[in-house]
Amino acid sequence: MRIIPVIDVMGGVVVRAIGGRRSEYRPIRSRLTTSTEPLEVAGALLKLTGSKELYIADLDAICGDGSQAVDPSRFPAAVLFDAGVRDVARLETLNRWPNVRPVVGTETWTVPPDEWPSPFPAVLSLDYFDGKLRTGWLPLSASERGQGGEVSAIVPRVASLIVLDIARVGTGQGSGTENTIREIRRLAPRVELIAGGGVKNRDDLHRLEDAGADAVLVASVLHDGSLFGLG
Repeated sequence: MRIIPVIDVMGGVVVRAIGGRRSEYRPIRSRLTTSTEPLEVAGALLKLTGSKELYIADLDAICGDGSQAVDPSRFPAAVLFDAGVRDVARLETLNRWPNVRPVVGTETWTVPPDEWPSPFPAVLSLDYFDGKLRTGWLPLSASERGQGGEVSAIVPRVASLIVLDIARVGTGQGSGTENTIREIRRLAPRVELIAGGGVKNRDDLHRLEDAGADAVLVASVLHDGSLFGLG
């Protein structure tokens, strides 16, 4: 399973994301580097993991109007980039970057599923909070709100998915999304599935892989040194 390191950038520095409480995010403290500069932190994470991929959350864009604050072309990796995309026009601008795989988060995306472009030109992030899907479009229908309903309505429209419970991010409590991942894998055996949020140790990685995840997003356990047994 691929390990994809994550940097959350706010106000030009890398911050530690905890539980989705963005007003409480503070500059990262890491065993890997004393820097909070995005390029320096990204370089340390890529070196540690050997990954060719990097996930960047542009929190200023996500929390604002979607205006990009981070320049993804500066990073020496294929960048999964969440810049708070809200509509198709904004998504098209991100697709112009040669090293970028745009991430569309359901939290900010305002376009309802029946109006999505086909094929869907991005990685879709299913943004849960305490197990409830957050969407930026009109409220989900009754069938979509039902148990697993949002999964069956959305999954057939995309080729790559992130499954993320924002409330678990940085908590070390596990992702809590294994059942959702299993259901998605059952519905769409060929979809690329990326898990994230709350990973504490290698046991969590094994559980997510067993559930059907192809890759996992990690940050805190890399900076803390626990995933790779750093002193």
